[in-house]
Amino acid sequence: MRTSFVDEVCPPDDKDYSVPGMKCPKCGGKVLITHDVVDGLDFGFSVSCCRFCHYDGIHGTTFNAPEKDCYAIHYLNSKEECIKKWEQRVKYLKEKEKNELGGKLNE
Repeated sequence: MRTSFVDEVCPPDDKDYSVPGMKCPKCGGKVLITHDVVDGLDFGFSVSCCRFCHYDGIHGTTFNAPEKDCYAIHYLNSKEECIKKWEQRVKYLKEKEKNELGGKLNE
């Protein structure tokens, strides 16, 4: 049964692409990988901590935080790219936090 032209362009994708064992280094929450399809438009894949939200008090970000400082990455091409980009982001954020703490300890 045809519901709309848009559904034929890209059907909804509710599958959970997450990798068992991937955890957020900040809070220990599950890392979610999803295929973002809205009204038949494909926005690629996203990877994020399941608990991440600006001002959540856990991840240390605000609405004005740069995208590179967030525990969420959007508009990626595949599950594999999500895993790679997540690992890079975690490495960057751990290094950033280490440098910020190091600076405060030396003051």
